[in-house]
Amino acid sequence: MIAKLYGRVEALLSDRVLICVQGIVFDVLCSARTLANLALGQDVTLWIEHLFRAETQILCGFLSYDEQLCFREVTSVQGVGAKVALALLSLFPPQGVAQAILEQDKQALLAADGVGSKMAERLLMELKNSKWAKACADAFPLMSSKIHSPAEKDAVEALVSLGYDRFHAKNMIGELVQAAPQDSAEKLIKAALANQGRTG
Repeated sequence: MIAKLYGRVEALLSDRVLICVQGIVFDVLCSARTLANLALGQDVTLWIEHLFRAETQILCGFLSYDEQLCFREVTSVQGVGAKVALALLSLFPPQGVAQAILEQDKQALLAADGVGSKMAERLLMELKNSKWAKACADAFPLMSSKIHSPAEKDAVEALVSLGYDRFHAKNMIGELVQAAPQDSAEKLIKAALANQGRTG
């Protein structure tokens, strides 16, 4: 059973990385977020989920143990496999997945490749009392819990339509609402984009 790999990045593909460890090259499936943080020739350490499927073995890699825990939680739901879990982690950091679960945000889950309506509902139903999600929320306070009004929700949807992922859009608006509530979606959107411009 492989639990962790430390080696050199030999190749980066659309959904995986090839890592050379003392002359042996491992084929490791990763989320898009993980792949975006890797470079050819880089020495890297990945947490590994070693899966056994029929006559094959699959390695899934994560840059943090939090990501691996999220992967395990999501794949504990019947019918949810590695590809769907990695698709969720491609869109959201672990705290984003936890946030969607705790807020029962079906739309957030539907944004991931391979997640249909029934699967999203099953994820939300089976994980709604997840100890992992609650612990993750305690470690990473959820700004979006401050979002209540129609204007705030409209501002989030507008940011999503501009290309921001739902987790970051909700937290951008949540931070603004906590600092100074706004009375219109237009003002919230302008303020969020202005803040992003200053920090981006």
